[in-house]
Amino acid sequence: MNAIPKRSVGVTLSAVVSILGSALLALFALLMLLGALVQMTQPAAPAYLKVVVLSEAVLFAGFAAWGITTAVGLFRLRGWARWSIIAFSALLVVFGAPGALMIAIIQFPAAPGTPPGSMAIVKIVLVCFYAAIALLGGAWLYYFQTAGARAQFGAGIEGPGGRPLSLSIIAWFMIFGGVMCLGGVFLPYPAMVFGLMVWGWPARLFYLAFAAFECWLGFGVLRLKPLSRILALCLFGFAVVNTLLFVLLPGYLERIQAVMKALPSGWPGADQFPMLQSLRPGMLMGTLVSLIPIWFLIARRSAFRSEQVRSQQPL
Repeated sequence: MNAIPKRSVGVTLSAVVSILGSALLALFALLMLLGALVQMTQPAAPAYLKVVVLSEAVLFAGFAAWGITTAVGLFRLRGWARWSIIAFSALLVVFGAPGALMIAIIQFPAAPGTPPGSMAIVKIVLVCFYAAIALLGGAWLYYFQTAGARAQFGAGIEGPGGRPLSLSIIAWFMIFGGVMCLGGVFLPYPAMVFGLMVWGWPARLFYLAFAAFECWLGFGVLRLKPLSRILALCLFGFAVVNTLLFVLLPGYLERIQAVMKALPSGWPGADQFPMLQSLRPGMLMGTLVSLIPIWFLIARRSAFRSEQVRSQQPL
């Protein structure tokens, strides 16, 4: 009889942390849901603001459910739970590291009546928070790839479906980004295309088409379609070039100011133009995030074999 693998302290602690973090996300989701209900009782509030608050509540609730489900799977040493927490760890690194960097660069204007140095303390706390998220994600990425962790889950090196782990993470990252892009359909933000700002219904159509295209590409990468790899390289290349042109072309501050003026009063960030002026270095460094999947899509190109070749391979 095969011995039942014993759960290590590292796996147990990871499951406990996942449950605690998910409970906190569930609390945020509940507060946002209550906020959305309050917004619905105020006819003066913009309709899309209600949709945004409700969507954020659903998003946080979804992440909470993901974390709790993964924690249960970790306690039971399910193989899928290991891949789930690895994917979640990658998201923590992708959002935590750039977030800490950008907050460190942004200039926080002091609000009237606040004590001297208070905004500096807020800035330090936020940087530490995002850095801690990135460090946690990096620690999980490393730990659950070790031989000891894999042995507990009876897992190999490759990801689900025989895909390299990096490609699975990139694919789900694109699908997640496509779903998030749908929010642009309901928001007053313009679409940024090669340094140009597109407003109104063309911007809404752009967000809708881009969301559909990114989700389609994500599922294509999951299925290791060669064409999806080429188009995904083009997509991430577009993200790099688009950001660089928006930041480096003349009129950067005017474009930022136009976006801020388009937001209604009371919208988060509508009155924070002075702070957003310092985003340029952070946006430039943020292009490095898009270079990471480009590198993996090139380095793992051998995984994208034709369907005929894959069908001839033994299972």
